Amino acid sequence: MPARTNTTQYLSWFCMRSGVTRQLRLTKESRTDVQFHLAALRGDRARLCQLLDTGKVHIDSRDRDGTTPLILSAAMGHADCVEELLAQGADPACCRTTGTSALFFAAQGGFLDIARLLLHAGADIDAPSTDGGTPLFVACQCGHLPVVEELLQRGADVNSCMKDGATPLFIAAQNGHEEVCARLLRAGAAVDAARADRATPLWIAAQCGHQRVARVLLAHGARVDSTRQDGATPLFKAAHKGHAAVVVELLKHSPDLGLLPNGQSALHGAAMFGQLACVRLLAARRASALSLRNAASAGRQCVCAVRAGSVCVQCGPAVCVCSAGRQCVCAVRAGSVCVQCGPAVCVCSAGRQCVCAVRAGSVCVQCGPAVCVCSAGRQCVCAVRAGSVCVQCGPAVCVRSAGRQCVCTNFNTKFVNDVTKRFSQTLVRGTLKLLTVLLFFIFTQICL
Repeated sequence: MPARTNTTQYLSWFCMRSGVTRQLRLTKESRTDVQFHLAALRGDRARLCQLLDTGKVHIDSRDRDGTTPLILSAAMGHADCVEELLAQGADPACCRTTGTSALFFAAQGGFLDIARLLLHAGADIDAPSTDGGTPLFVACQCGHLPVVEELLQRGADVNSCMKDGATPLFIAAQNGHEEVCARLLRAGAAVDAARADRATPLWIAAQCGHQRVARVLLAHGARVDSTRQDGATPLFKAAHKGHAAVVVELLKHSPDLGLLPNGQSALHGAAMFGQLACVRLLAARRASALSLRNAASAGRQCVCAVRAGSVCVQCGPAVCVCSAGRQCVCAVRAGSVCVQCGPAVCVCSAGRQCVCAVRAGSVCVQCGPAVCVCSAGRQCVCAVRAGSVCVQCGPAVCVRSAGRQCVCTNFNTKFVNDVTKRFSQTLVRGTLKLLTVLLFFIFTQICL
């Protein structure tokens, strides 16, 4: 403890160390009360006894936040002062306005001897704070295994939870305390106890990159595909955050590699955020499944034109094999439907034409110039969806039939002629107005 020269500095330091947000009201407690609290904070047992002998202070005198000398001594780890105060009748059940007791602070600080003194004096082992935190919870949060052992042996509730549903196991997993997690599980902690947002201990361990914790949880039967309310699984979060070691651990338990309820796969998450190590791990596992697509672009062909052997974040690994000057062709499985051309319509060989639905006038880099010319009664094999726009024939002209080809009908001739005539008339009138303004401007300049 750093040296302090006055009461206010001592109390400020305690506030910072123990999470207390307000100080003693020095102007409204008596001078003797302030000295009593200060002696407890400093660990000055002799001064405590001296002040108690005067009879001017109450053993459980409180400040405005409900802090007692016993709480101060317990929080600062002064076991001799705690022993003296308890011997003189201090109440171990006294709590601050936040619901935190002397045992809470002793567990948070990892002071096993003080925790034992308080428990022996009758402190409530599961007394919660206002947000639901118990002495066991904060001991697990801070990784104080000896205190955790003591509390569990004395019957602390291993599955107590905060208001948000977080359990001691959850907070231990979040902070990477492997041994604490193992001890809690041996004591009967629910391995998949979820927080209010449905995040489990495994989910939070994966997100935080705690490989050893994830291994312990999986060994005790944690669900590898537990899903948070946003649809993300432990594998997705580990890949998204780039925790390759956790990804390796999760892959040992056959997690779901497909599209998740959030519309993406773990591979998407890794690729979008440039997590190369995770991409490689997931790509190797996905080598036999080549057609992953982002849910937002489902039904569209991949034209990403990535380099040979790289990973397409829409279609999965090893689906885009592009060579110089050629368009990227989705490596869909044999017999499936090419969403751009329909089933089995793109068979390109030297001198042959392709009936794919390329844009009017454009060149298919795989097959050559566009070859689909639709006229009345003829069929177009562009295979666009019903109601969409045929890029060769105009909007709303393609209606699927037989699941393979679409029948293209030209626009009503009269309608087209009317539109053309109106457009021509408007163009002529606009041109005349422009010429009139230009001539008037020239005439004005000449006259000036």
